[in-house]
Amino acid sequence: NTRGGCFSISGDSQGRLLVGDRSNRRIQVFDQDARFLDPWSQFGAPSGIFVAPDDTLYVVDYNDKMALWVGSAKDGSIRYKSEQVLAEGVAVDGQGSIYVGETVTGHLGDTVTGHTVKKLVRK
Repeated sequence: NTRGGCFSISGDSQGRLLVGDRSNRRIQVFDQDARFLDPWSQFGAPSGIFVAPDDTLYVVDYNDKMALWVGSAKDGSIRYKSEQVLAEGVAVDGQGSIYVGETVTGHLGDTVTGHTVKKLVRK
């Protein structure tokens, strides 16, 4: 049941649908016939999901964990987590640059966030 909680959707190379169910703090995985396959709760309350052609999964959660996860759409494993990302949307360009859309005004330490698109750079 994703009533009131579906905020993003993306597809992977296997044709599965990954649904960001923010209200229930999970990603729901469905096949092409809309049959439920698996819940992934390791990504917090997903606000945005992006799946790259190589099945790299990017997930942002501004509501619960305030983070960006990079993982695998094949099995839901997490490869990397970036703390203090207050974003509702995520996209990745052909060169692998990650962009997040911040729609909520807030403070992360000394940084003011909100109403902007940011390009994230790995350190």
